[in-house]
Amino acid sequence: MVIAIDGPAASGKSSTAQWVAERLGYLHVDSGSLYRALTAAALRGGTPVAEWTPDLMLAQGDRVSLRPGTSAFVALIDGEPAEEEIRGSGVTAHVSHAATMPEVRAWVNDRVRRAAETQDVVVDGRDMGTAVFPDAPLKIFLIADSWERARRRLTQRLNRRPTEKKSRRRWTRSSTATPGTQRKRCRPRTPSCWTPRTSPSRSRWSGSWRWHTP
Repeated sequence: MVIAIDGPAASGKSSTAQWVAERLGYLHVDSGSLYRALTAAALRGGTPVAEWTPDLMLAQGDRVSLRPGTSAFVALIDGEPAEEEIRGSGVTAHVSHAATMPEVRAWVNDRVRRAAETQDVVVDGRDMGTAVFPDAPLKIFLIADSWERARRRLTQRLNRRPTEKKSRRRWTRSSTATPGTQRKRCRPRTPSCWTPRTSPSRSRWSGSWRWHTP
């Protein structure tokens, strides 16, 4: 069984996926941890970021693996957990450079599919419900308004809840607000899907469930 959660950055995909996995007894697969682990491995190698190539990044794949834990798969580098390292500011600053490479995205997607072959999983990340698991029995597109996304991003970077002043500053500068999108109808007898058809604050869904950012 695969539950795929997609959505824009800082919309709460990972925290929601982790919570759902724990409640259902599934394992959470965080695709972002694989991008971060590849980035951390490349940084360990000392090659300047400007010189990173798809071949260099894929070579790091031999050092990165996923190990099933109690409620989630854990990303390993050289066989050892590296959670603190992959969530650090150095990796955060450069992970987007690796994630833009199509070859790297294909590698990550393949590893996520492998993890789901033998386990019931909740996966989150970009394209999880389209390119990676198009036939997943349950797909969720999670959204949050720009203010909440700014607050979440600051919380991640500061490791604490930001002040209202900082949240407001981040929100006013943000250029990643979720735009309104057209409704995408689900074909009969296909896995359920959810896509907002108006603005996030007044969104309607083409399924019977309404998921909100916790």
